[in-house]
This record gives sequence, C-alpha cells and structure tokens, in this order.
Amino acid sequence: MSHEFGCSFCEQLPETSACGWGGQSSKCPVCKQELWTDQNGGTHRIVVGATPRNRSGLKLAGFGAVALCAIAGIAIWFSMRQSPAPITPARQAFALASNVAEPEVAVAAEPIAQAKPAQGYNAARAKPTAAPKPAPPVVVAAAPAKPAAKPTRVQAAEPVVPLPPALSFLGTAEELDARLRDVPEVDFDPLYAKKTKKELADIARDIVKVNEESASKDGMKKNTDNHDGYIRKLMKDRAELAGMPFLLGKDCAITAAEAKTLTANSLTIREAFAMASRSSSQAKSGSMGQGVNPHAYAVFSRLNSVSWKHPEVLPAASQIFSGEQRDFRQLLIHQIKDTKGAKAGELLANRAVFDVDPEVRTLAIEALRDRPKNEYRLALVKALRYPWAPAVRHAAHAIAMLEMKDAIPDMAALLDEAPPEAPFAVPAEDGKRKLLVRELVRVNHHRNCMLCHPPLADDKESIRLGRDLPVGPVPSAQEPLPPSLSPAYYASRNGVTLVRADITYLRQDFSLQQEVQHPGKWSALQRFDFLVRTRELTQKEIDERPPLAAIEYRETIAFALRRLTGRQLPPVGQAWRDALDLPAPKVPAK
Repeated sequence: MSHEFGCSFCEQLPETSACGWGGQSSKCPVCKQELWTDQNGGTHRIVVGATPRNRSGLKLAGFGAVALCAIAGIAIWFSMRQSPAPITPARQAFALASNVAEPEVAVAAEPIAQAKPAQGYNAARAKPTAAPKPAPPVVVAAAPAKPAAKPTRVQAAEPVVPLPPALSFLGTAEELDARLRDVPEVDFDPLYAKKTKKELADIARDIVKVNEESASKDGMKKNTDNHDGYIRKLMKDRAELAGMPFLLGKDCAITAAEAKTLTANSLTIREAFAMASRSSSQAKSGSMGQGVNPHAYAVFSRLNSVSWKHPEVLPAASQIFSGEQRDFRQLLIHQIKDTKGAKAGELLANRAVFDVDPEVRTLAIEALRDRPKNEYRLALVKALRYPWAPAVRHAAHAIAMLEMKDAIPDMAALLDEAPPEAPFAVPAEDGKRKLLVRELVRVNHHRNCMLCHPPLADDKESIRLGRDLPVGPVPSAQEPLPPSLSPAYYASRNGVTLVRADITYLRQDFSLQQEVQHPGKWSALQRFDFLVRTRELTQKEIDERPPLAAIEYRETIAFALRRLTGRQLPPVGQAWRDALDLPAPKVPAK
C-alpha cells in the first residue's frame, strides 16, 4: 500500500530520512511499507529517497562515541526487560497513556445488527476526528477455522480513540454509580409499592399453589425439589423476564447440609452487627486501616467466632457484605484473603472486576497475587465477555497486573470478536432468524423476594421444615424497611410472608446500594442486584441502533496484551498470533 492513500498505522509515525547506524528496517503490520527503527527503539516512516545506510559507511572517527551510545542502549534495554514491580496499595492507578495511545486497526466481523457505541467515562473525553481520506478496504488472509468460512473483512481503519488517564479508564466510584443508575430495571410486580401485607400474602399463596400443581403434573410429590412452576409461567407470560438467567430444577437449590451452614453463618454475622451497633461509637479503626468506618471495624471485631479459614462461611459473607458500603467490602477482603480454596479466589476476582470503588478493586488484586492462578483465571477471562464495558476494563487491568500470561491466547482470539453487547442471531421457531442481545439489568433487592425465592405457604410450613431452613421476610412498602444488616431483616415474624433462601432462582453478579427517588416509608438508599439478561431486539431497535463501535473493546483487550508481552501491536488478532506464534482459534469469531 502506498502512503499516498493513507495508512492508519504509518501515518501516525514521525518521518525520517536519516537511516543511520544502530537501527534496522521493518515492515508496517498493516500496509507492509518499509519502516525504520532507530537505535533508541523509535519507529519512523521513511520519506521518499531515504535508504538505510550500512554500518560500514560510517567514519572511524565516530566509532568511540557510537560505542558509548551502544553500551547505554544495552543498559536501557536490560532495565526495560525487568519484571514490573508488584502492585502495592499506593499504586492504585497504573501508567496507561504510554501503552494505549497507539495507532490501531479496526477489524469488523460483519455484524448482523449494529450495537450501541461504548460511551465515554466523562464528557471531556476526546471524540475521534474524521480521516482526511478514507483508506480503501484491505483483505487480510486469516487462517479460516473451516474450509468454507469466508475470509475476514478488514475495513478502513477507524481514527485513533485516545483513552483517558488511568482512573478514568477504570472508572471512579461516582462515574460507575452514575452509569449503573441508567441500567434498565425489572420487577416482580411493577405495582409492588402499593401492595399491602395481606395482598403480598395472597400472591404468595397463589405461587405455592402453582408450584404444587406443576409438581403434580410432573408426577412429583408435594414439597419435593420442584419449586419453579411459577417461574416457568412468568417466563412464558412476561417477555421482559423471559431472558433472565433463572436457575431451574435442582440447579436452584442447595443441600440440607449447605442450608444449615448458611443459616448458622448468616445468624452469626447478623448478631455481630447487632452487638457492634451498641458499641461502634467507642470503636477505633485499629489495624484494619486508617479512616475505616468504626461501625464496620466493630462488626469484624465481633466476628472472631467465625472461622474465616473455612470456605463454608463465604456464601453468607458474600451475600451480606457485597452489597454494603465500601468499608465493609474492604474488611471482607482482609478477612478472606488467607482463606484457602477456589471459592475465596472467585470471590476476590468478583470484587476485582465488579466493585465500583478503585480502592476495593486494588485491594482484591493484591489479595489475588499470592493465590494460585487456577482459582481465578476462568473468572477473569470470562469477565472479558461481560456486556458492560467497565467490567471488561477492570478484568483486563487485573489480568495485566497479575501477569496472567497463560491468558494471552484467549485474549488474542477475542480481538476477532464483536463486543459482548453486540446483537447475535439464533434460529426462530418459524425457521427464520431472530436477533438477541445480552444486556445488564438491575433488580431491587427488597421488592423482588418472590422473584428470586419461592414463598412458604404459612408459618406451619416453616416449623415443619425445621429451624435450620434459612428464610427471609417479604417486606411491605406500607411499613418501614428494617436495616439490611439487622437480624430482624431475615427473622421470622408473625404476619409476615416468608421466602426460602435455600432455593434461589436468580443469583446476582454484583450488588450496589443506590438512591431511590421516591422511597416512601423505606430508606432512600436501597440495594440493587445486577444480572445479565438476554432478550430479542424489536425491529424498531434494529432500525434505530447506532453503528457498532468495536475499536474500544479491542483496544481494552490489546492493552492487557501489550502489558503482558511488551509488544506494541495493533488490536488485530492475526497480528498477535503471527508475532507470538499462537495457534488459530478453535472456534471461529462470531
């Protein structure tokens, strides 16, 4: 390709006509034009008429000076090859600008429908400028996964999208909270706030009846493992709930032994909260850190009876603390960082990806550093396909900081894929194709008890099933809501409808307290659980959907690859496979 047509990679490089001693020629990864890399590692575009000069053309008079420069260059090279220093709490922001502000090539996999472009993290973010002359399409011969597969079409390079500094790249707590308030909300009952306790009890009895009828049709006895008849009915009747990640059948229930452990640990933790509330005014932050909420520290001081070394405590601790204020989430990481087993590693990885606070994410990465990588590798790599851009960026940052070089082949393959929020086609019942999209949704934790758990028929059923059954109340909006950390929140009370916590249809990816505009008698700060829903796009949404912007997603993946390898390559999968001698992906890009 000639430069007169424009190249997204070459045109960003400085020009040179002095190709002297100590450098070497190279090829542009996009247009294959000859480039020149000087002895200091700088890459230049060769202007017309310049040719590389050989070492023999230099005069002997400058040999001594050149030798000194060569020695200095070798010293610099060795210093750059040293392993990066481990993260410390003081290094909460990382040096990003020098690694991501690179020329890039956008590879489009010919999406079926166009997804929304990823939004910037702040209003000051630079917008891409239009190129003076669009580059013509270039066909890159990629190794097809199947003989009949179509070759990948490489479009004209998009303008460089400069990513903001480190904290903006990862997102501050305030920015992420603001973005999460715009996430669509789904509800068990849109009119829940107007329901009285009696009306909620009537709904609970209807749910129990539907579940029993469903079990009877399936030839199952009453009160067996079949508790999802009502949920299956909701999935058929309400389109907005059809694609929710419901767990059905045996997948939604835990064993009797696990239920007993969950009940005991939940009660212990909530009793610690109750006792700490009486003495938190005299508590000090202590060794957990300066500026820590005294109440939070008092709670964890009261939890000495909990054996954090046992993974069995993690389900209750994660469910209770993950949706609380930052201090509680920080102290939870301090408590479980030495807990053995994959459950603790997965919980820490979840905090590193989904926590909105940068300090908590940094603390979680520090805790993961000394753990076996196989405990959290799958969770972090899977998060790179999460349909919420900040989670992908947090996962890429964690992978780079933890030096997970075994994830390089997976990330190189992701450079060939469309963003996780892009639509995809599946066969429809009529034989045609329909377009689906994965999107983040939120559920109010207090208004959706019966969306996540089956209700108990009455108090007698609670007594019959035993005291070891974990239960929770279905709160009415007509009465004040007990504090989420109070033992009364999950206590059995007369006249209050209860749900079973040993059966869970929806398990959130993460939780967050958010302010509600019209809370009524409840607190203005309420807990929301966030999940990924898959739904069908309407024709109107398909017609009005903006063009897909894949470059930001691929630049996020390329950032982690550059940090792990030290290579400065464009965000193109084939370029990384060629440079690192990686195998072709086993599954072709969607």
